[in-house]
Amino acid sequence: MERDVDGNGGGGAAAASPTDPDFKRPAFLELFFDLVYVFALVTLATTLAENLTWTGAAETLVLLLAFTMIWALTVWGADSLDLERPSGQGQLIWVAAASLLLAAAAADSYGDHALLFAVTYVFIHASTSVYYSLVDSTRTLLPSVIRIQIWEGVAGVGWIGGALVGGSGQLPIWALAVVVEYSAAGFGWPVPGIGRSRARDWRLAGGRVAERYRQFVIVALGVSIFVTGTTFSMSEYTMERAWALAVVFGTVVLMWRIPGRSGTPARRGGGGSGERSGRHCGCLLCHPAPWTAAPRPTPRTRHATDSAVAGGP
Repeated sequence: MERDVDGNGGGGAAAASPTDPDFKRPAFLELFFDLVYVFALVTLATTLAENLTWTGAAETLVLLLAFTMIWALTVWGADSLDLERPSGQGQLIWVAAASLLLAAAAADSYGDHALLFAVTYVFIHASTSVYYSLVDSTRTLLPSVIRIQIWEGVAGVGWIGGALVGGSGQLPIWALAVVVEYSAAGFGWPVPGIGRSRARDWRLAGGRVAERYRQFVIVALGVSIFVTGTTFSMSEYTMERAWALAVVFGTVVLMWRIPGRSGTPARRGGGGSGERSGRHCGCLLCHPAPWTAAPRPTPRTRHATDSAVAGGP
Protein backbone atom coordinates (compact mmCIF):
# COMPACT_ATOMS: atom_id res chain seq x y z
CA MET A 1 0.00 0.00 0.00
CA GLU A 2 1.36 3.38 -1.00
CA ARG A 3 1.34 6.26 1.40
CA ASP A 4 1.30 9.98 0.89
CA VAL A 5 4.84 11.20 1.33
CA ASP A 6 3.78 14.81 0.99
CA GLY A 7 0.91 14.82 3.38
CA ASN A 8 2.58 17.36 5.63
CA GLY A 9 2.94 19.93 2.84
CA GLY A 10 5.78 22.28 3.66
CA GLY A 11 6.94 22.73 0.10
CA GLY A 12 8.61 19.34 -0.05
CA ALA A 13 10.60 19.84 3.13
CA ALA A 14 8.89 16.89 4.78
CA ALA A 15 10.08 13.64 3.27
CA ALA A 16 8.70 10.18 3.76
CA SER A 17 9.57 8.66 7.07
CA PRO A 18 12.57 6.33 6.84
CA THR A 19 10.81 4.02 9.34
CA ASP A 20 7.83 3.55 7.00
CA PRO A 21 7.99 -0.13 5.92
CA ASP A 22 6.46 0.77 2.53
CA PHE A 23 9.07 3.41 1.79
CA LYS A 24 12.14 2.50 -0.25
CA ARG A 25 14.84 5.11 -0.57
CA PRO A 26 16.46 5.71 -3.96
CA ALA A 27 19.71 3.85 -4.47
CA PHE A 28 22.92 5.87 -4.67
CA LEU A 29 23.32 4.82 -8.31
CA GLU A 30 19.91 6.30 -9.12
CA LEU A 31 20.94 9.65 -7.65
CA PHE A 32 24.16 9.49 -9.68
CA PHE A 33 21.99 8.92 -12.76
CA ASP A 34 19.97 12.04 -11.92
CA LEU A 35 23.14 14.15 -11.95
CA VAL A 36 23.49 13.52 -15.68
CA TYR A 37 20.07 15.06 -16.16
CA VAL A 38 20.98 18.04 -14.05
CA PHE A 39 23.85 18.57 -16.52
CA ALA A 40 21.34 18.23 -19.36
CA LEU A 41 19.13 20.84 -17.71
CA VAL A 42 22.04 23.28 -17.35
CA THR A 43 23.05 22.66 -20.99
CA LEU A 44 19.54 23.39 -22.22
CA ALA A 45 19.30 26.47 -20.01
CA THR A 46 22.60 27.82 -21.34
CA THR A 47 21.47 27.22 -24.91
CA LEU A 48 18.15 28.93 -24.22
CA ALA A 49 19.90 31.90 -22.60
CA GLU A 50 21.96 32.38 -25.75
CA ASN A 51 18.85 32.29 -27.95
CA LEU A 52 16.04 33.60 -25.78
CA THR A 53 13.47 33.88 -28.56
CA TRP A 54 10.21 32.09 -29.32
CA THR A 55 12.01 29.81 -31.75
CA GLY A 56 14.76 29.15 -29.23
CA ALA A 57 12.16 28.38 -26.56
CA ALA A 58 10.36 25.93 -28.87
CA GLU A 59 13.62 24.18 -29.78
CA THR A 60 14.61 23.89 -26.12
CA LEU A 61 11.16 22.63 -25.11
CA VAL A 62 11.34 19.81 -27.65
CA LEU A 63 14.74 18.73 -26.30
CA LEU A 64 13.57 19.02 -22.69
CA LEU A 65 10.58 16.77 -23.37
CA ALA A 66 12.90 14.23 -24.99
CA PHE A 67 15.17 14.15 -21.93
CA THR A 68 12.15 13.96 -19.62
CA MET A 69 10.77 10.95 -21.49
CA ILE A 70 14.01 9.00 -21.02
CA TRP A 71 14.23 10.05 -17.37
CA ALA A 72 10.63 9.09 -16.61
CA LEU A 73 10.82 5.69 -18.32
CA THR A 74 14.09 4.94 -16.55
CA VAL A 75 12.58 5.92 -13.19
CA TRP A 76 9.55 3.71 -13.73
CA GLY A 77 11.60 0.79 -14.99
CA ALA A 78 14.08 1.06 -12.11
CA ASP A 79 11.48 -0.41 -9.76
CA SER A 80 11.76 -3.63 -11.75
CA LEU A 81 15.57 -3.65 -11.71
CA ASP A 82 17.63 -5.31 -9.02
CA LEU A 83 20.27 -2.63 -8.57
CA GLU A 84 22.26 -4.99 -6.38
CA ARG A 85 22.96 -7.14 -9.43
CA PRO A 86 25.70 -6.18 -11.92
CA SER A 87 23.25 -6.41 -14.83
CA GLY A 88 20.88 -3.88 -13.22
CA GLN A 89 23.74 -1.55 -12.36
CA GLY A 90 25.18 -1.89 -15.85
CA GLN A 91 21.89 -0.94 -17.47
CA LEU A 92 21.53 2.23 -15.40
CA ILE A 93 25.18 3.19 -15.96
CA TRP A 94 24.78 2.63 -19.71
CA VAL A 95 21.70 4.86 -19.91
CA ALA A 96 23.54 7.50 -17.84
CA ALA A 97 26.56 7.39 -20.16
CA ALA A 98 24.42 7.58 -23.31
CA SER A 99 22.38 10.41 -21.76
CA LEU A 100 25.61 12.27 -21.03
CA LEU A 101 26.49 12.06 -24.73
CA LEU A 102 22.95 13.19 -25.53
CA ALA A 103 23.30 16.20 -23.23
CA ALA A 104 26.69 17.10 -24.71
CA ALA A 105 25.21 17.01 -28.22
CA ALA A 106 22.15 19.05 -27.20
CA ALA A 107 23.95 22.40 -27.43
CA ASP A 108 24.32 22.00 -31.21
CA SER A 109 21.45 19.60 -31.78
CA TYR A 110 19.89 21.94 -34.34
CA GLY A 111 23.18 22.21 -36.17
CA ASP A 112 26.08 19.88 -36.86
CA HIS A 113 25.20 17.46 -34.04
CA ALA A 114 21.57 16.92 -35.03
CA LEU A 115 22.08 13.38 -36.34
CA LEU A 116 24.27 12.42 -33.36
CA PHE A 117 21.55 13.61 -30.98
CA ALA A 118 18.77 11.79 -32.85
CA VAL A 119 20.63 8.49 -33.23
CA THR A 120 21.71 8.51 -29.58
CA TYR A 121 18.17 9.26 -28.42
CA VAL A 122 16.65 6.46 -30.51
CA PHE A 123 19.39 4.01 -29.49
CA ILE A 124 18.80 4.67 -25.77
CA HIS A 125 15.16 3.61 -26.13
CA ALA A 126 15.99 0.61 -28.32
CA SER A 127 18.79 -0.69 -26.09
CA THR A 128 16.63 -0.31 -22.98
CA SER A 129 13.86 -2.34 -24.61
CA VAL A 130 16.33 -5.07 -25.55
CA TYR A 131 17.65 -5.15 -21.98
CA TYR A 132 14.22 -5.60 -20.40
CA SER A 133 13.28 -8.20 -23.00
CA LEU A 134 16.36 -10.31 -22.21
CA VAL A 135 16.90 -9.77 -18.49
CA ASP A 136 13.42 -9.45 -16.97
CA SER A 137 12.93 -13.09 -15.96
CA THR A 138 9.35 -12.55 -14.79
CA ARG A 139 8.34 -11.18 -18.23
CA THR A 140 5.79 -8.98 -16.47
CA LEU A 141 7.10 -5.88 -18.23
CA LEU A 142 7.48 -7.49 -21.66
CA PRO A 143 4.07 -6.40 -23.04
CA SER A 144 4.69 -2.82 -21.89
CA VAL A 145 8.20 -2.88 -23.36
CA ILE A 146 6.85 -4.04 -26.71
CA ARG A 147 4.18 -1.34 -26.72
CA ILE A 148 6.64 1.40 -25.83
CA GLN A 149 9.23 0.32 -28.37
CA ILE A 150 6.70 0.19 -31.19
CA TRP A 151 5.69 3.78 -30.53
CA GLU A 152 9.27 4.88 -29.93
CA GLY A 153 10.17 3.29 -33.25
CA VAL A 154 7.50 5.38 -34.95
CA ALA A 155 8.77 8.51 -33.22
CA GLY A 156 12.36 7.51 -34.00
CA VAL A 157 11.63 7.85 -37.71
CA GLY A 158 10.73 11.46 -37.02
CA TRP A 159 13.82 12.09 -34.90
CA ILE A 160 16.26 10.72 -37.45
CA GLY A 161 14.28 12.09 -40.40
CA GLY A 162 14.24 15.57 -38.88
CA ALA A 163 17.99 15.45 -38.29
CA LEU A 164 18.58 14.46 -41.92
CA VAL A 165 16.26 17.19 -43.22
CA GLY A 166 17.85 19.88 -41.02
CA GLY A 167 17.27 23.59 -41.49
CA SER A 168 13.83 25.05 -40.89
CA GLY A 169 12.16 21.65 -41.29
CA GLN A 170 13.95 20.02 -38.37
CA LEU A 171 12.03 21.65 -35.52
CA PRO A 172 8.51 20.83 -36.84
CA ILE A 173 9.46 17.20 -37.49
CA TRP A 174 11.04 16.77 -34.07
CA ALA A 175 8.07 18.49 -32.45
CA LEU A 176 5.76 16.04 -34.21
CA ALA A 177 7.89 13.14 -32.93
CA VAL A 178 7.53 14.45 -29.36
CA VAL A 179 3.77 14.82 -29.80
CA VAL A 180 3.60 11.19 -30.97
CA GLU A 181 5.60 10.02 -27.94
CA TYR A 182 3.60 11.88 -25.33
CA SER A 183 0.25 11.18 -26.96
CA ALA A 184 1.07 7.47 -27.03
CA ALA A 185 2.18 7.60 -23.39
CA GLY A 186 -0.98 9.45 -22.40
CA PHE A 187 -3.12 6.67 -23.89
CA GLY A 188 -0.96 3.86 -22.49
CA TRP A 189 0.94 3.13 -25.71
CA PRO A 190 -2.00 1.29 -27.33
CA VAL A 191 -1.12 -1.45 -29.82
CA PRO A 192 -3.66 -3.62 -31.67
CA GLY A 193 -3.65 -7.16 -30.33
CA ILE A 194 -1.90 -6.47 -27.02
CA GLY A 195 -3.92 -3.54 -25.75
CA ARG A 196 -2.54 -0.67 -23.73
CA SER A 197 -0.32 -0.31 -20.69
CA ARG A 198 -1.97 0.44 -17.35
CA ALA A 199 -0.64 1.71 -14.03
CA ARG A 200 -0.77 -1.75 -12.46
CA ASP A 201 1.60 -3.06 -15.14
CA TRP A 202 4.41 -0.99 -13.60
CA ARG A 203 5.80 -2.04 -10.23
CA LEU A 204 6.03 1.50 -8.95
CA ALA A 205 7.13 2.43 -5.43
CA GLY A 206 5.42 5.81 -5.30
CA GLY A 207 7.35 7.10 -2.29
CA ARG A 208 10.71 6.24 -3.84
CA VAL A 209 9.82 7.84 -7.16
CA ALA A 210 8.53 10.97 -5.43
CA GLU A 211 11.73 11.16 -3.37
CA ARG A 212 13.87 10.94 -6.50
CA TYR A 213 11.90 13.69 -8.14
CA ARG A 214 12.18 15.91 -5.06
CA GLN A 215 15.93 15.46 -4.90
CA PHE A 216 16.31 16.14 -8.61
CA VAL A 217 14.42 19.43 -8.34
CA ILE A 218 16.40 20.54 -5.29
CA VAL A 219 19.72 19.88 -7.07
CA ALA A 220 18.48 21.67 -10.20
CA LEU A 221 17.42 24.70 -8.17
CA GLY A 222 20.78 24.59 -6.40
CA VAL A 223 22.43 25.05 -9.79
CA SER A 224 20.37 28.22 -10.25
CA ILE A 225 21.62 29.57 -6.92
CA PHE A 226 25.21 28.67 -7.79
CA VAL A 227 25.04 30.34 -11.21
CA THR A 228 23.31 33.42 -9.80
CA GLY A 229 25.82 33.88 -7.00
CA THR A 230 28.81 33.28 -9.27
CA THR A 231 27.56 35.68 -11.94
CA PHE A 232 26.81 38.37 -9.36
CA SER A 233 30.22 38.03 -7.71
CA MET A 234 31.98 38.46 -11.07
CA SER A 235 30.04 41.60 -11.97
CA GLU A 236 30.16 45.16 -10.74
CA TYR A 237 28.10 45.59 -7.58
CA THR A 238 25.20 47.91 -8.33
CA MET A 239 21.69 48.31 -6.94
CA GLU A 240 20.25 47.11 -10.24
CA ARG A 241 22.23 43.87 -10.12
CA ALA A 242 21.47 43.43 -6.42
CA TRP A 243 17.77 43.72 -7.25
CA ALA A 244 18.20 41.12 -10.04
CA LEU A 245 19.93 38.82 -7.55
CA ALA A 246 17.06 39.18 -5.07
CA VAL A 247 14.42 38.53 -7.75
CA VAL A 248 16.13 35.39 -9.04
CA PHE A 249 16.67 34.05 -5.51
CA GLY A 250 13.04 34.75 -4.66
CA THR A 251 11.97 32.87 -7.78
CA VAL A 252 14.09 29.87 -6.76
CA VAL A 253 12.42 29.90 -3.34
CA LEU A 254 9.00 29.89 -5.01
CA MET A 255 10.07 26.97 -7.17
CA TRP A 256 11.18 25.12 -4.03
CA ARG A 257 7.78 25.69 -2.44
CA ILE A 258 5.84 24.13 -5.32
CA PRO A 259 6.96 20.44 -5.36
CA GLY A 260 5.24 19.50 -2.10
CA ARG A 261 1.76 20.34 -3.37
CA SER A 262 1.26 17.57 -5.89
CA GLY A 263 -0.89 14.96 -4.21
CA THR A 264 -0.52 11.23 -3.85
CA PRO A 265 2.52 9.14 -4.71
CA ALA A 266 0.57 7.11 -7.24
CA ARG A 267 -0.05 10.26 -9.18
CA ARG A 268 3.52 11.45 -8.76
CA GLY A 269 5.08 8.10 -9.51
CA GLY A 270 3.03 6.75 -12.39
CA GLY A 271 0.54 9.24 -13.73
CA GLY A 272 2.34 12.48 -13.03
CA SER A 273 4.78 12.57 -15.93
CA GLY A 274 3.00 15.50 -17.51
CA GLU A 275 3.10 17.44 -14.26
CA ARG A 276 6.75 16.49 -13.80
CA SER A 277 7.55 17.74 -17.31
CA GLY A 278 5.87 21.03 -16.48
CA ARG A 279 8.01 21.50 -13.41
CA HIS A 280 11.17 20.67 -15.32
CA CYS A 281 10.13 23.39 -17.77
CA GLY A 282 9.73 25.78 -14.85
CA CYS A 283 13.21 24.98 -13.55
CA LEU A 284 14.58 25.44 -17.05
CA LEU A 285 12.98 28.87 -17.41
CA CYS A 286 14.58 30.01 -14.15
CA HIS A 287 18.09 29.02 -15.26
CA PRO A 288 18.56 31.66 -18.00
CA ALA A 289 17.61 34.44 -15.59
CA PRO A 290 21.09 34.82 -13.98
CA TRP A 291 22.82 35.19 -17.36
CA THR A 292 20.33 37.74 -18.67
CA ALA A 293 19.58 39.64 -15.47
CA ALA A 294 22.88 39.96 -13.65
CA PRO A 295 25.54 41.19 -16.10
CA ARG A 296 24.32 44.14 -18.20
CA PRO A 297 20.66 43.90 -19.24
CA THR A 298 19.44 45.46 -22.48
CA PRO A 299 15.82 46.23 -23.42
CA ARG A 300 15.67 42.89 -25.27
CA THR A 301 17.04 40.84 -22.38
CA ARG A 302 14.88 42.70 -19.87
CA HIS A 303 11.71 41.49 -21.61
CA ALA A 304 13.13 38.00 -22.06
CA THR A 305 14.18 37.79 -18.42
CA ASP A 306 10.81 39.05 -17.19
CA SER A 307 9.09 36.31 -19.18
CA ALA A 308 11.48 33.59 -17.94
CA VAL A 309 11.37 34.61 -14.27
CA ALA A 310 7.60 35.10 -14.22
CA GLY A 311 6.88 31.99 -16.28
CA GLY A 312 9.06 29.57 -14.33
CA PRO A 313 6.98 29.28 -11.13
